Formats: sequence, C-alpha cells, structure tokens
Amino acid sequence: LAGPSGVGKTELAHRIGSAILGKATDVMQHERSFITFDMTAYTGAESVQSFTGSPPGYEGKSPMKEVLMQHPNAVILLDEFEKGYCK
Repeated sequence: LAGPSGVGKTELAHRIGSAILGKATDVMQHERSFITFDMTAYTGAESVQSFTGSPPGYEGKSPMKEVLMQHPNAVILLDEFEKGYCK
C-alpha cells in the first residue's frame, strides 16, 4: 500500500490481517501472528543486512528470517517502508 502519511495504510493492513486470520488486531499482535517492522530503523546498507541477514558464508541473524521461521503464517507489515534504505 502506498500513499501519503495519515490516510490509513497501517489501519488497512491491520484490517486485512484481521480478515485473513479471523482474529482481532490485539489478539494477532499478542500471538505474534501480525508482526510489524518499523523500516525507519533500516536506513543504511549495514542496517539492511542486519534485517535480511548476512550474505551466504557469513554469520549473522536476520529478524525477518527468525520471525518467518517461528511464525510461518504471520501477516508481516513493513511500516514506513518508503523511509527505509532504498538501494
């Protein structure tokens, strides 16, 4: 979803997740079946690697990979996506 700030993109994502999973937003967040990543925390090349994980052959954990492995059916929201690293 793209658009200016304040038009309800995040709220719509919560409602879509709720419709898909058949659960209220607070229940989804408590169960970690709706997970939000604030992309403003990933504005540089190094921070992107910390998010996606190290390249093959290097050690390093990936929050995204960990979440997907622990909660494979979760709805993932990349909030403020346009403010994250763009290359």
